[in-house]
Amino acid sequence: MTLVRQCSILSPTVRSECLLLALRKNVGVLLFALWWFPQQATARPFFVSAIAAGTASAAITAASAKSQLPADAQLTIEIRHAALAAWLAPDAQVELLGQGYQWAEGPVPEPDSDALLFSDVPANVVYRYHPVNGVQPYLTAAGGRAPADSANRGANGLLFLPDGSLLLAQHGDRQIGRYDPATPQMAPIGILSHFQQKRLNSPNDLVRSRDGALLFTDPPYGLNGGDQSPAKQLSFNGVYQQDAKGQLHLLTGQLSRPNGIALSPDEQWLYVTNSDPTAAQIWRLKRDHDGLYRQPQLWLDLTPELATGPGLPDGIKVLPNGWVLSTGPAGIWLLDADAKLLGRIHSKVAVANLAWHAKTGYLYLTASQYLLRLPFKPQR
Repeated sequence: MTLVRQCSILSPTVRSECLLLALRKNVGVLLFALWWFPQQATARPFFVSAIAAGTASAAITAASAKSQLPADAQLTIEIRHAALAAWLAPDAQVELLGQGYQWAEGPVPEPDSDALLFSDVPANVVYRYHPVNGVQPYLTAAGGRAPADSANRGANGLLFLPDGSLLLAQHGDRQIGRYDPATPQMAPIGILSHFQQKRLNSPNDLVRSRDGALLFTDPPYGLNGGDQSPAKQLSFNGVYQQDAKGQLHLLTGQLSRPNGIALSPDEQWLYVTNSDPTAAQIWRLKRDHDGLYRQPQLWLDLTPELATGPGLPDGIKVLPNGWVLSTGPAGIWLLDADAKLLGRIHSKVAVANLAWHAKTGYLYLTASQYLLRLPFKPQR
């Protein structure tokens, strides 16, 4: 296994070639490769083509990243405004980073890193993607210890705090939980679970303002039976704000399925998606003089677009320039602050959420069973 150890210090692509050449000479190396390759996202297409051809040299003629995508994971980019063309190329190459998840959600960049965390909600696992190591389990029982038959029992939205700890919107335990990566043996600790002595439904997504306020949505997706669940204690599905002093405020209970949540760069507006097939909408609330967000206003109604493809308004993010990126029917909708359509990223499967990683310049998509990314950054 000396050659294996020598190969292991190389970069992922060169390492793949090295091991494929080695396995022709040594059965032990072959067994190692059969274990190692399936765990390496960058090596999978290379490995499969090599085995099929029977030689390492045949494997080097790898196909482009786009042609390796399953048909339903391919994306089509539509540019409606020149400003978007400066960020996103019409022929931007889409990469498949992971697949086989039950429902991928909640992508969040890891601070000061090239890595990204995301959730598989039904599987109750948070994963970590890194360009070198691929996708690896990061936290099991991420949504709590709910029974296996609980609906969507995992964590959904994820949020890093300035101290490096991770907040999780936990469906299973019906709370906001805090996890400290410095003590990985510890399960997330619940920090917020009730409103007016009643249990929250199943917190879904969350965002934090610069003054330390925590804002989150609370639909019934984690409850068996949804609104009709006997475990549901609240008569509404709320949007909440916990102020910097720890007091919890209900901002609105009028949305039927509040889901994604994001703040404008100046934090004067709070955007909230409503994932209801009868009211597939994006709303926004105005910041009041006391720092609370009030006066919900319908910002964009995507209900008439539902026939164009799978998906609902779900995950939403706002870029530093004020552009709004929201999932919706048939993929991602890219809009300016006045709800003018800049372009779309069309998908054949429902896209649950997205995250822009400013450090790496990639837009990450959790699209049904897939984790995808494509380059998205200002062109200099």
